Amino acid sequence: MSGLYLSEKASKARLREAEQATALTGDQREVTGEISLVRQHPADVADFTYQRELQQTTHQLLDRQTAQVEAAMRARDRGTYGVCQECGQGIPPERLQARPEATLCVDCQRRLETGRVS
Repeated sequence: MSGLYLSEKASKARLREAEQATALTGDQREVTGEISLVRQHPADVADFTYQRELQQTTHQLLDRQTAQVEAAMRARDRGTYGVCQECGQGIPPERLQARPEATLCVDCQRRLETGRVS
């Protein structure tokens, strides 16, 4: 089981490296080669903004997934792996098989993703 977590963590690290290698760096003038941001076509600015937001979203998603893998590893070390961190109920084996890094049961995960708090 530990090898699976380490493999998943390494996979997230490789994704982060690939994302950073293709990321836009610097401010908009440096990336586009423009001297000024004044008089740029709105579509050019929108594309740059979209790419920057996509980059930030990808970074946040990888951070969240890496944190979840690390939380599952800590739960395994504490002997609480397979127990929902939110409600304390057991996480179904089918969910753990599909997502070994899961630290929440399906209902609690759904509430987290939809922003509903019980």
